[in-house]
Amino acid sequence: MTDGHCSRPFRRRVFFVPGFDPRSIGTYGALLKSEGQKYAGDAFEMGRRRSTGPCLERWPLTLHHDAQVVQTDYEFFVWRDLISNWMDVGLLETFRRLVGSGVLYIRSGTLRRVWQADKKMFACLIYPYWMACVMVALSIGLAWLVAAVFPDGPIGRITGVVAGIMVAIIFLRWLRSVDGAHYVFWLTHYFDFSIRRDLPIHAEIEARRKMLADAIAEARASECYDEILIVGHSAGAMQAIHCIADHGVAIANAGNTPVTVLTVGQNLSLRTLQPAAESERNAVLTVAGQDYFAWIDVSSTKDWISFALLSPVQARDMKHNKPLDKPLITECNFIDLFDRATLRWSGRNMIRAHFLFFHASKNRAAWNWYDIILGPSLVRERDFESAADSIVGRMADR
Repeated sequence: MTDGHCSRPFRRRVFFVPGFDPRSIGTYGALLKSEGQKYAGDAFEMGRRRSTGPCLERWPLTLHHDAQVVQTDYEFFVWRDLISNWMDVGLLETFRRLVGSGVLYIRSGTLRRVWQADKKMFACLIYPYWMACVMVALSIGLAWLVAAVFPDGPIGRITGVVAGIMVAIIFLRWLRSVDGAHYVFWLTHYFDFSIRRDLPIHAEIEARRKMLADAIAEARASECYDEILIVGHSAGAMQAIHCIADHGVAIANAGNTPVTVLTVGQNLSLRTLQPAAESERNAVLTVAGQDYFAWIDVSSTKDWISFALLSPVQARDMKHNKPLDKPLITECNFIDLFDRATLRWSGRNMIRAHFLFFHASKNRAAWNWYDIILGPSLVRERDFESAADSIVGRMADR
């Protein structure tokens, strides 16, 4: 194993699984580059992106430390095209999904379970539903005002109704076009995706997870890396866990390179709390119970789109026969990491806060994404324990 005084570069392979995000891969690349330059300046180098498989894109990263060079092959798992296609529907279908998924969350008891597990995540879950009610009410009110302008009489009333309906539709379409300001439609599709188990998109994602597992096994078999890091962010955590659960033995038998699973801002319990989600619960327990890989879970109480500090193996209906010491639950305190300007920038935008984990931090002694992916030592050897110890009591209360 490479140490801090060895002339050979420390080499790491990172497999990053993003969440339910239809934005372009270039958005992630721009964030990776800009924050890397903030972190290390000219010592940080980022090569051009290239495709390494049907669902993988790679950026070569280099960081020159004082006594060590770290080279990271940063692989990005691509499923945004599936998400974009799934979200590319009309207003009527969007509201049908909204109503249908809302009924499923209530009838299955998942909504009540989320409330019991995490009040903050419960607020995030109901947000698109009550906001949609507000939007519909505003559109109806606007339609009524437009219809009232037209004169009385059969022709005037019919014309007014038609004009009012058209204005309401235009208004709702405009709200969808500015979804980046409120995220109602984005979250509507995500929560529908999470509760419905019979969608064709799930089979397509499963096929891509197999390709991801093959790439991980190939990287481990190559013996070219000092460490392999599998990162699942947000809804991508469930995809990463499924990948390890389904193909972990093959990956483990492929070689001896240390492998660490890192879930960041995860919402695994949104799936495992569903009464019918037996496969998701089994996947989480399988990864938590194996001895092949380390598993570290990082979350923040300032992140509204995750189950902060809630161990996925401690959620309801998680039945295990032996005590599990995985994952290691770690708190990322944004207040200790970022300046006031950054916190203000992200404070009123839930998506920005959800991605703060991947911003360069002023405090390099605590959580720092660039220390994780470009540090000269194994991630599992970092001192995460201090953050975990402070929340043991809070975990027990849940």
